[in-house]
This record gives sequence, structure tokens and C-alpha cells, in this order.
Amino acid sequence: MRTGALPRTPAVPATLTVNESLAVTTFSTSEWLITDPRVPRGNPAALLGFIQRVTDANYEVIRFGGRVQARFYSSFEDAAASLAA
Repeated sequence: MRTGALPRTPAVPATLTVNESLAVTTFSTSEWLITDPRVPRGNPAALLGFIQRVTDANYEVIRFGGRVQARFYSSFEDAAASLAA
């Protein structure tokens, strides 16, 4: 049995619709794409941003559209909520 193995990540990104205006696609244990499920798939306007866990209590958010902005939050929930606003 191997010890210290990296956590398994899905071969195909899994998407979870959080509410009517927020969907989360998991790319790895530390990377998520946030989209607006109300916008048709394939339309770039659906892309809201990207979240990356930098440390256990530090999440970087890159907001798409207009001027690209990077901000940091102490929880995933706060990071995702910042993109829904």
C-alpha cells in the first residue's frame, strides 16, 4: 500500500449547481471554475471566475469580465459568494 499519495481528482471535471446563478466545476482538490448556469454553455459570458486554494485558509479568486481582478478570501464559501455578487 502506498502512503503519501496525492488525492484522486476526477478524470472529467464535475460540476455542481449551487443556486440559479452559480455553478462550480472542480478541476482538482484546489482549483474550481465558477460559471453562471443561466447562460448557455459555450458562451464566454457564463465564465464568472476561477478559485484556487493557496493554503488551507487562503483562497485566491480571479474574476473574469471587464478588468480581471484577483482577491483573497479566508474560506471557499466567501470566495464563491464574491463571484455571485
